[in-house]
Amino acid sequence: MCSSDLEQQLKESEERFRLIAENVGDLVAMLDTEGRRLYNSPSYRSVLGEAMTPGSDSFLEIHPEDRERIRDVFRETVRTGIGRRSEFRFLLPDGTVRHIESDGRVIRGADGAVKHVVVVSRDISERKRAEMRLATEHGVTRVLAESESLEDAVPRIIRTIAEALDW
Repeated sequence: MCSSDLEQQLKESEERFRLIAENVGDLVAMLDTEGRRLYNSPSYRSVLGEAMTPGSDSFLEIHPEDRERIRDVFRETVRTGIGRRSEFRFLLPDGTVRHIESDGRVIRGADGAVKHVVVVSRDISERKRAEMRLATEHGVTRVLAESESLEDAVPRIIRTIAEALDW
């Protein structure tokens, strides 16, 4: 096979990748082994805005309470070559919180060493809100069933709702 055929195959392969990455609903990012963004799919901008720029530290937008845990998962993925599904929160510049679920996979170089990590994520914020509503409804129903009077139930219902909302 001549080099022009190989170049054409490479060009077609890159075009397929670009078309898939630009049209998939999941958030696709490629990171170096330090966690710097090399690539973000267009879905990042549509879901999370312009905050995620290539070359930036991919951990900066992660909610401070989740950041070190996710950094540790990333380091473990780079060290072992095995990704792990994780849930965490993105904190956007406007203060909005998005719940994210991510899976990381490594790309190895010809020498077998981990060169990049591809992270495929999805916004699970709506699912998390539904889970919270369901848990709150269950908690309120349980309080009502266990209470002997409405006077006893109201403070406990307020406490149940406050706990569910992290107040």
